[in-house]
Amino acid sequence: MDEAATLFLRHGYEGTSLRQLADVVGMKAGSLYYHFASKDALYGEVFERLLSDWFARLAGAIESTATGWPKVEQVLRAGFDATSTLALIGVGLVGRATIGDRE
Repeated sequence: MDEAATLFLRHGYEGTSLRQLADVVGMKAGSLYYHFASKDALYGEVFERLLSDWFARLAGAIESTATGWPKVEQVLRAGFDATSTLALIGVGLVGRATIGDRE
């Protein structure tokens, strides 16, 4: 999943192929279809994992015992320290809109 996230981040949805991912992880492209029905399915898994990680960081900051400005700072850091996650989410929204336009 980390390799797929990196490829989607660097090349976007359209610029990433399952063959590319297979090469990076050292397996045959056909073997990826055993685990993921399509590139869209793989992207969905990556996207959901990154969102879950991001929400967990935010929840941890929100539930902390800090108060006042220190708590505000914790929540903001948790939300915005995830630069690569947020960037991937942005790429994903563009990729998803493109996918939806073709269906």
